Amino acid sequence: MSIKPNSIKCPVCNSESSCKYHNLNDYIFKSKLVTTLYECRNQNCAHIFAHPYPTNEDLMEAYASYYTHEGKNNRLKKILLLYFEHLKKSYSIFFLNYKSNGGFDYIIRIFDLFLILPFKHYFASSLFYTEYQDNSRVLEVGVGDGTHLFFLKENGWNVYGVDFDQDAVENANKNNLNVSYGTIKEQNFSSNYFDVVVLRHVIEHLPYPDVDLSECYRVLKPGGKLVIITPNSKSIGHFIFNRFWRGLEPPRHLSIFNKASLLILLNRFKLNDISSFSTSNAAFFICSASIRNLICSFWRLKTLFLKPVRFLLSLLFQILSTFFSIFGWGEELVVICKK
Repeated sequence: MSIKPNSIKCPVCNSESSCKYHNLNDYIFKSKLVTTLYECRNQNCAHIFAHPYPTNEDLMEAYASYYTHEGKNNRLKKILLLYFEHLKKSYSIFFLNYKSNGGFDYIIRIFDLFLILPFKHYFASSLFYTEYQDNSRVLEVGVGDGTHLFFLKENGWNVYGVDFDQDAVENANKNNLNVSYGTIKEQNFSSNYFDVVVLRHVIEHLPYPDVDLSECYRVLKPGGKLVIITPNSKSIGHFIFNRFWRGLEPPRHLSIFNKASLLILLNRFKLNDISSFSTSNAAFFICSASIRNLICSFWRLKTLFLKPVRFLLSLLFQILSTFFSIFGWGEELVVICKK
């Protein structure tokens, strides 16, 4: 994966590309693979992509210690997750038309509004920016640990999922989720079947995103919603941290999109009402992880970046990212469209 061919074509616009980052290491999940990323020279695209793509054996190693394989045995983490699920429910009621138990429950949740607002993009993202629809079918391509799909199921959605990580599929199905192993194309879903199709932090993992998007389009009902959420290569975090930016995540991230390159790809399909924007969702986490990547690369800096310092820098970065997201430079890129 460290070869530098002379001429590489951009998989989005077919323009010439040049090497941007050579021999990136996996500081996050510690696989031994190295990755080379190329950037499209067409400034109206500027898509970033891995070349060559990893083999199936490489992918097995890359995902061997992925977060979807982790348990949730930490007691404090469990408590925080439960409370965030409570806040997510409150957000869904006030902003996305989900059903409330009414009465006293609704009154209690009004006090959650003060805690919801600082995390509104997190809750909107985890709920796929979609209002509740009775008896509607949602397909999540790449379910991760199944947390978001489980919430939707508990609140009345008919949920389906697909993931190419066998362990992720098994963990999701332990919660009685309808999740299948493989690619979306391999599932042979009926055409015009789903009301909502979601790729939340998934498209960057796909070797051939155009093929998967074509299948997403086929299975989506006319008027159905396609939601794509992915790291933004034009973010302020990428500008600051460069090759150590958490959003690159080699070797698992194969395509790093920006607004222009993703819209070029989506314009191959007959989609309507396309809206796109960036958010500061997870900026704190991205900054903290990016600093950690930097420390892992330059070990002599370890003593300079103690956890309290990293915490304060990440807090400052969250505020910075919130401001820059107004101009399209947030850490998370969101595209929503209809068939």
